[in-house]
Amino acid sequence: YLSTPLAENERPTSIAIDSSVYVGTENGALLKFLGGKRENWAPMTIDPPLTSIAAVWTHIDASVIAVLDTRQKRLVLFSKEGRLVTQITSPSFTNPQTLWGDAANKTLYLLNEGTIYSIPIPTE
Repeated sequence: YLSTPLAENERPTSIAIDSSVYVGTENGALLKFLGGKRENWAPMTIDPPLTSIAAVWTHIDASVIAVLDTRQKRLVLFSKEGRLVTQITSPSFTNPQTLWGDAANKTLYLLNEGTIYSIPIPTE
């Protein structure tokens, strides 16, 4: 599908699709493709920066792109324009593994060592 090859240091770890394709990489990059071509798009720089993306989720009916940064043990939500919506951390996120979302119910689900956390998707 991708007509633009990924760089050697951009090893994909997760993919999410709405009308675009978002690819998370093991080095913390979040890439956007449309029609197989890489878009000139990047989420805003945050502090601390994304370091290891384990999962990316979005949906055509969702207003956000959810990114699970396992090294920083946080869930980061960006608008589809790349603006930071929020960063969610918790002492309970000891080993976050993956996430999934339910756009109809505006809920994200984060798996952490056998426990599933339900997180409401904030409105912008």
